[in-house]
Amino acid sequence: MTNFSKILPVLFIFICLTFAFTTSDKTQRTIEGRVLDATTQEPVETEIVLYRQGQTWHIKSTDKGWYAISLPSEKAYAVKVYNAEYKKHVSAFYLNVDEATDAFEHDILLAPTE
Repeated sequence: MTNFSKILPVLFIFICLTFAFTTSDKTQRTIEGRVLDATTQEPVETEIVLYRQGQTWHIKSTDKGWYAISLPSEKAYAVKVYNAEYKKHVSAFYLNVDEATDAFEHDILLAPTE
């Protein structure tokens, strides 16, 4: 076996990994907002779940209703909020990169259960 044939598998793996890391999502953008009661406009502390193509992010809003997370831009996301005191909330947004220096604002209004 020649020296080249010994290093060929290692070289192949190196090239594949280099390509994978250079084509990954590099541009991040912060999404922030508040979770509010739709009737009273009072803040709601709850868990928020974001989805994109098999990936899931779980975050919590503060006692003042605020939340923030940095996500890859130029992607579409689904947002779901399940809270026993409110109706299930589902929304979606596209996180563009046009204003990468500013946070993308996405408030969530939860309708109380009756």
